[in-house]
Amino acid sequence: MRRYLPTIILSSFVSLTLRAGDNTAALQQWQADAAQGNQHAQYNVGLAYAEGRGVTQDFAKAAEYYTKAAEQGNVNAEYNLGTLYLNGRGVQKDPAAATKWFQKAAEQGDMNAAHCLGDILYDNKNFAEALKWFEKAANAGIADAEFGLGLMYDLGNGVPQDHAAALRWYGKAAEGGSGSAVCNIGILYYNGEGVPVDRVLAHQYFLIATQMGEVRAKDLIQFTTEKLSHKQIAQATAQADEWMQIHPLKAEPAPVPMVSNTSL
Repeated sequence: MRRYLPTIILSSFVSLTLRAGDNTAALQQWQADAAQGNQHAQYNVGLAYAEGRGVTQDFAKAAEYYTKAAEQGNVNAEYNLGTLYLNGRGVQKDPAAATKWFQKAAEQGDMNAAHCLGDILYDNKNFAEALKWFEKAANAGIADAEFGLGLMYDLGNGVPQDHAAALRWYGKAAEGGSGSAVCNIGILYYNGEGVPVDRVLAHQYFLIATQMGEVRAKDLIQFTTEKLSHKQIAQATAQADEWMQIHPLKAEPAPVPMVSNTSL
């Protein structure tokens, strides 16, 4: 399975003082509100420590404040706390704790958490539960969950093996920027699984996957190059370039700012 990135999901920006670079005043207000039990302020203080805004970056402190907010049901804090436990940042690495917090966030409708929960369950071979959460996140357009569903159908894990269904979900994930999905589409075409054998298309998708940073694709390109004529390679290359023009690489999303009203 594709592994998780140690990302911190942000919520919405706080004040003009932050935009002007004065994090200290805002942080002091959040800390005062956090001490009074305001979950949004607790989340913001945690985020400040996680991002090093107005304070020295400190994941242990981030975890402390995220925990306070998460225990009050703050969905962003639940998700972020899950990422810290999953990656061992500021806390002891603890997949069980990560699962707990991802599930709480997912049950509140956080589809990124639903995908992460599905990934953990899949790795633990709890395919029935993984399928449930992948489907929820995939139906919300989360590309990594679409890839996860494609992989389940591709390998027949938890579902009847169905290469046509795998191709369909890989296709959706590829549209969402998943290089892993693009690479697996190439493998399906190379092997003729769910589709007729087409080595040119396979080579095309391996070229695309390489541009999307998929490490496996480099070896696969070398393998297919040996099987194709110069004309076929040129055709695959032109098709890959055309695909990339229609589907430009997605830029990393800009951080969503912090919660603007800590009195909610």
